[in-house]
Amino acid sequence: MQKLTQFFSKLKSIRRRILLTVSVVYLFGSSVSALWIYFEVSHEVDELFDAELIQQAHTMNALISQFELGNISQQLDATESNAELVYHTPEWLQDYERKLAIRLETVSGDVIYASRDWLNSEKIQYTDGISELQQGDSYWYVFGATNLKSGLRMLVLQEDDFRAELRGDLTIDTLVPILLMLPVIIWLGWWSVNFNFASFQRLAKTIRSKPSDNYEQLSGFDDTEEVAVISRSLNHYLSRVEQSFAREKRFSSDAAHELRTPVANLKLRIQNLIDSSSNVQKQVLEPLMASVNQLIRLIDNLLLLSRTERQMNSKVVLKLARQVREVVALWYEKAEQKEQTFELRLDDTATVHSDPDLLHILLSNLIDNAIKYGEFGSAITIEQRKQALVITNQVSEQTQFDIDRVGERFYRGGHLDIDGTGLGLSIVSNIAEQLDIRVQFSRSESAFICTLSF
Repeated sequence: MQKLTQFFSKLKSIRRRILLTVSVVYLFGSSVSALWIYFEVSHEVDELFDAELIQQAHTMNALISQFELGNISQQLDATESNAELVYHTPEWLQDYERKLAIRLETVSGDVIYASRDWLNSEKIQYTDGISELQQGDSYWYVFGATNLKSGLRMLVLQEDDFRAELRGDLTIDTLVPILLMLPVIIWLGWWSVNFNFASFQRLAKTIRSKPSDNYEQLSGFDDTEEVAVISRSLNHYLSRVEQSFAREKRFSSDAAHELRTPVANLKLRIQNLIDSSSNVQKQVLEPLMASVNQLIRLIDNLLLLSRTERQMNSKVVLKLARQVREVVALWYEKAEQKEQTFELRLDDTATVHSDPDLLHILLSNLIDNAIKYGEFGSAITIEQRKQALVITNQVSEQTQFDIDRVGERFYRGGHLDIDGTGLGLSIVSNIAEQLDIRVQFSRSESAFICTLSF
């Protein structure tokens, strides 16, 4: 059962299905051809040897016509009954000689001569023309003819083995080359299928290598009808997906822009109420102001995310250490509020090829994330290792989050008590993809680590 399951699992390949189908059709066609050849050969062999039997009878008839019946009888009676015809026969012909037999008899049925003892039997009746005879395990073809001049009848017999051997030899000689060609045909078929499926492989490789934000039309795969159908369908699908994402991006950007004005007005009104309210009223309004500020940060991040998904500017050569120091300087005051310190281990000579604006946003989000979720009074380490930058911040061992989901939009793990929108690392991942930077998030028992490979 397991082998059968493995066999059917291999048939999931279209190439194997085609090759199996061709092989089965070839074998079926060969079998039908072999049967057809066998029956045709049998018919032709029967006609050939029937003609030979008739020819032998005509030859004997010509010889018998030279004698009178009495003369023949006297000569045969004068001959010893166990006399044999003496002549030299090659060994390879002796088997064929035993497959031929002759009987001479009078019109009244008296046997004058029989080349086989069993031919003397009265059960073997004379029949004019072609007939068939079963003798023990042997099957014989018989031709009977009468010589009116001499008054003798003759039976010329030929064993079927003689014909069957010729039938089998001719059929096998025809079928063997066909079967020997099967491995060659399978190999040629496999090569041809792989050669023609190469376009599908190139198409699959091109699709796998396309960036997730690249919706350019596939081209150069219209060399065959089947590949052209698939490539045109994929191009149509890519166009629809691109339009859908474009509409989604426009909606997010437009919605964020539209929300900024009413939210800003709401914040202004709340601030005015706080300024003119009593202490009791302020305690009610201040949480409301915090929620509005959270909403403003969310809108700003949505706009930032939308901006980072657009086409980037041209890349230039930058000193990574300088970029890191500029961003750290912007967030130094916020780190001091949590009594956090920075440990920088940078190489001032190392350079990277990148977009300065997007790289600044990427580093800013990572350092902001390290400050926000780092332990109070801990150190944030930024270390440069050849073509990599490693940012490490300390976290509590009890902190729970899914390391595989930290780059997802709006995922915040168990940190709902910390101000944030859940878009920071998603923005980082998006920018890194555009800048061809590999981002890897990991954690140890007490540290969260982000590694940027340039």
